[in-house]
Amino acid sequence: MKKLFIIIITSVFILSSYSCSTLPDDINTTADNSEITNNQHNYKPYKYGNIGGDYIFKLTSDYRLVKFNVHDGKRSYLCPDPFCSHDNSSCQFYNITSAKFTSIGNTVYYLRFDNKGKSAVYSYDVDKSETKEVFVYQEKSLMTNVYAYDYRLFIRTAFNYELGIKESYFWYDTKTGETENYNGDNLSIGYSLFMIRDDRVIWSDVNLTSFFSTDLKGEDFKEHDFNYRYGNHYEMEFVISDEGYKSYTLYATFGNEKERKVVLSDIGPCFYYENNLVYFKTLPKKEHTVVHTYKNGSTVKDVKGGNLYIANPDGSDARLLLHTDEFMTSLSSDSYHQDVCGDYIGICAAEFSGDEMKEDKLVIVNLKTGEFVVTHE
Repeated sequence: MKKLFIIIITSVFILSSYSCSTLPDDINTTADNSEITNNQHNYKPYKYGNIGGDYIFKLTSDYRLVKFNVHDGKRSYLCPDPFCSHDNSSCQFYNITSAKFTSIGNTVYYLRFDNKGKSAVYSYDVDKSETKEVFVYQEKSLMTNVYAYDYRLFIRTAFNYELGIKESYFWYDTKTGETENYNGDNLSIGYSLFMIRDDRVIWSDVNLTSFFSTDLKGEDFKEHDFNYRYGNHYEMEFVISDEGYKSYTLYATFGNEKERKVVLSDIGPCFYYENNLVYFKTLPKKEHTVVHTYKNGSTVKDVKGGNLYIANPDGSDARLLLHTDEFMTSLSSDSYHQDVCGDYIGICAAEFSGDEMKEDKLVIVNLKTGEFVVTHE
């Protein structure tokens, strides 16, 4: 008997690594959308505020702070010691986590703390190999998280660092050095920053089931339906068969219609980025499956190999981006992740080592051109 699960459209997806040039005959490239006329699309791209440079910066699963060149795929380390775990105060990235660093172009911004309880923002220009102290926080609370949006940093503070209570947020402009408070009166306990998009700060609960947003000042509070975009409401569901495989269907309720319609079916997970729908189409399942059994006896079946397509938000005008025969893992779409650089998105490639999965390699694909590289040393 099949089990049905409903998930939001920000689900994870599986990806690729060899190029291909033809579109399979069975792919659906049309969708019933009355707003589309004569193949003319007027989708407004979402503004992600991402200043693209030449690198994707990432804290890997084995705690290496690295940069991946989006043009040639070369991986290099930000620390002079490639085996540094950032647990020594002599390291400039001491005690760093994914929440404590971000990037604007080719500059990394990160948080540092001294032994007197002060916190500061530092910058590291990877082209010049230059480190600077950017901003020192003079309050009793500590800066605990930092995010980038355009040329500004959105910074979280917490009065009690260990418990993370009495939190607040403010903006720091990297061009002018000016700060601006964010009105956090509408913040609810248990909600955390999900992303900043279209000049809206979007918050979510722990289970990613409830969202609300404000403008960049913390005002204009609204409930946020994350499945609603481009004037339509999108939902994604998947079925798990007795064999353990997942088959996804993307539905949409167009405009003011009450009945939802199938946009795409029998696909892998998909995601939206700006005004694109990107989705995975698997190859025959039995021939392309990775089965991994953990020490506790649980078994995971992951599809290995397939085609990655890019289309309009309603699934129309699909075109092939690339093809892979490799085992790829996932990426959360539309969430505030590090693996984005302008039009380039990095997709994790993983290898199992005993009972652990390591994700130190990326497939970096340009969503406009379809060009991609596999990262390497």
